[in-house]
Amino acid sequence: MHDLNCSLALQLIVPVLSLKDAGKKPVMNKNINIVVIITFSLLTKVSGALIVENFNDYGSSSVPLTLGTSGSGWAGAWNHTGTGPNYTQGGLTFSSSGYSNAGNDSDLNDGLASYGSGGANNFATRSFSTGLTGTIWLSAVAEWTNPTAQVKLMLGSSANNFIGFFENSGFVGYDGTTNTTGSFSASITHLMLARIQIDASGNNDSVEYWINPNLTGGEAGLGASDFSQNGSDVFGSSLDGVGLAFRRAGSTFDALRISNEVTGFSDVTAVPEPSTYILLVFGTVIVFIHVRRLKSNKQTRSLGDIG
Repeated sequence: MHDLNCSLALQLIVPVLSLKDAGKKPVMNKNINIVVIITFSLLTKVSGALIVENFNDYGSSSVPLTLGTSGSGWAGAWNHTGTGPNYTQGGLTFSSSGYSNAGNDSDLNDGLASYGSGGANNFATRSFSTGLTGTIWLSAVAEWTNPTAQVKLMLGSSANNFIGFFENSGFVGYDGTTNTTGSFSASITHLMLARIQIDASGNNDSVEYWINPNLTGGEAGLGASDFSQNGSDVFGSSLDGVGLAFRRAGSTFDALRISNEVTGFSDVTAVPEPSTYILLVFGTVIVFIHVRRLKSNKQTRSLGDIG
């Protein structure tokens, strides 16, 4: 992953830079090297890469979803099949401890994806700029007003694999088999959270799906998923994109976040672990103290040479 590569590069580069200071205390140089590596790793961890679609900046009126290229990490715009869904001005927010709506603007340019027309043909797909492998975290928010509505996020190019809602229940498809789970109210924004694990060399891809999970305990504190399935090669070697499908007016979707970084869970919930910031600040302070000591020692030696 990106974080690990940066750390390894620093482990190779920083000791080389320290050779020019060979006359200084080796233990101090070693400590600085370690702290710099940790600090840099934490910085890259906090700023982990994301694929994002908040449906912002499409305009101030309802238009077909294909008319905009909002978000980051995508290969191009949404592609309609049939009449397709719309971009609609507005926006959804989910209020719960452990989840952040950061980035999902609440100004005039904010919007969401919504039902357009066309019934079963009302869907669109969009490809990632790079296929995702390994463990992938995904989150989004959805709301509907009609109790017979459907909001479906397709996982990959096949309509056989998806997560979402159908007639006030959680709705999941895995390798062509569909399942419903739980009961969820209309006219309330719900959080969708999924963990996808791709077995690139075998036949054991897995999907876990949580609806409105308790996030206060972080990834380690997640309870059992509302749905879990594995045992088939449903994604091939990578997850290359997603799709959106709606049924009934009033079906809406927003704040899509996808990450396969080592920080994937916090990437898609947008709430870094508090310990990350604590360690980052601590490491930065130590680096500053060591640099000040080195400068002080250098000045002392220079005065000694003059004397």
